[in-house]
Amino acid sequence: MRMLVGVVMLGFPLTACGGGEEAVEIPGVDTPQAEAPAVETPEGLQIVQVRVEGNAYLFSPETVQAGRPVRLVFDPNGLPGCSKDVALPHYEITKFIETGDATIDFTPEAAGPVAIACTMDMYRGTLLVE
Repeated sequence: MRMLVGVVMLGFPLTACGGGEEAVEIPGVDTPQAEAPAVETPEGLQIVQVRVEGNAYLFSPETVQAGRPVRLVFDPNGLPGCSKDVALPHYEITKFIETGDATIDFTPEAAGPVAIACTMDMYRGTLLVE
């Protein structure tokens, strides 16, 4: 009997905390289906928000247009450790992201992936250019 109670007591917290990755649908609430395009300023600048999750840089949106300037906008408070020291090797750009200076501007010349990493290569991401 004690063994059964122990197993149930151990299993309850694991079940109560979730563990499933299934989506929950709520009636009357729409789930976004498509990625929004990059926000574009009157000057034609494509604005991309960048955040860190795990050891990856994530972009919103994930795709930009070639031949048009891009501004990566970071939240310095959401960047752990060395993820603040950002490099775009193909464009020979390295920048330390801090409050008051949290953007990187560049113009992708051609379609394809644009690699981004911290200077220690611990955090990585890829922005797609069409």
